[in-house]
Amino acid sequence: MDPAEEKEGASTAPKHGSKMAKIVERLHELRKEEPGAKVIMFCQWETILKHIAKVLVELGEPAPLVLKGSMLQRQHTIRNFVHSAAPGLGVPSLSSGSRSGSGAMEVFLFILGYPVALPAVADYVHLAASCLLFYKIWKQKSIYGLSVDTQCAFLLAAVVRCVWSLETRLVESAVVGFFVYLELLLSTVAACGLTFLCYQLYHTTSKHSTPFLRVYATAPASLVLAFFFHPGEGWMSMQILVAFTMYIEALALLPQLWLMRKMHEVEPLTSHYVGLIVCARVIRMIFWGKMFMLGEHFLQLFFADVLHTIMSADYMYLWLRKLKDGGRLIYSQSV
Repeated sequence: MDPAEEKEGASTAPKHGSKMAKIVERLHELRKEEPGAKVIMFCQWETILKHIAKVLVELGEPAPLVLKGSMLQRQHTIRNFVHSAAPGLGVPSLSSGSRSGSGAMEVFLFILGYPVALPAVADYVHLAASCLLFYKIWKQKSIYGLSVDTQCAFLLAAVVRCVWSLETRLVESAVVGFFVYLELLLSTVAACGLTFLCYQLYHTTSKHSTPFLRVYATAPASLVLAFFFHPGEGWMSMQILVAFTMYIEALALLPQLWLMRKMHEVEPLTSHYVGLIVCARVIRMIFWGKMFMLGEHFLQLFFADVLHTIMSADYMYLWLRKLKDGGRLIYSQSV
């Protein structure tokens, strides 16, 4: 690096930090070694990504392109970026201010990697709960004490999740994507199986939730909430389906809790099933909290899991006490 560039990097450090100065220094080195080179920069946090893009422009670098859109759009953008013959040309469909000229270098920024382990763990805990409930129903040949509306709501959530999961960053990693697809497949099969058993053994129960907690009431309510309160920027967005899934899952457990309130004693396997479902929501609530600290603000979805946890807090207290001390789980209001 020549003295002028070295001086520029030194003067950048106090204002933008030594790390940004190092990034700019490395860009200058690459430009000198290979004029017209294209650089892909990876950033874990969206707030830092925006900061890097802003600083690069302030320091006279070409306006960076930010990868966004669906998975297919992102793949198409990457292919165009990599195979573009002109080193100074941006991607027209996603770039509004890229510069061109001899020796110019494009910087392509996108987000890769965030705490995907937590929602994956939460979904697998939910899957374990579904398998436990399937075993209980299959063994006892009865759905007494279980809410059919809860299982229908979870089935609806699983089907909708099959649509929007393909458009999220959860599947950008091959390894994580495999486990996400596997869990989604198994969870959908489990939800279908539980709903079928509920239909087949519907005659074994006569207790159902109050009308305003039935699935024909909670599903439309969740859709309305998702339309008005979702993390997307536009009125019509895939994020509506994401929000709908969170809301319907949050409301799905209410019919089951209502039924258990009307029973003298909660059957052991049923109590474990509900306890695992609540644990899965708590894990996902921690995920939303981590995302908030990383600059990804999904307050609507975070609120859904918080509300779900609050509504089931008293049950979780009784369930954890049962696990610690043993004995029966009495959740009835009359006892």
